[in-house]
Amino acid sequence: MPQSRVFIKTFKLLHDLRIKLGARPVHVAQYAKKWQTFYAYLRKNVMINAVHYAREKGFKAVTCGHTHYAEEQF
Repeated sequence: MPQSRVFIKTFKLLHDLRIKLGARPVHVAQYAKKWQTFYAYLRKNVMINAVHYAREKGFKAVTCGHTHYAEEQF
C-alpha cells in the first residue's frame, strides 16, 4: 500500500461517498480491524512518523503508547 497523500485522499473520498449513499460512519480503526494489510500500513505509518519527529527533536528512542505487542525497530 503506498504511503502517500493520494492514498489518504482517495480513502477519505470513498469513505465520504459511503456515508452519502446511506452507510453509517465508520472509524478508521474498524477498517483496520477488518483488513490486516490496512492495519499494517497504519501501524508502519505511525511508527515512521514518530521516528522522524523524534529525530527532528534530537531524541534517540521512541516509545508509542497503546500497543498490543512490543516491537523494536532499528
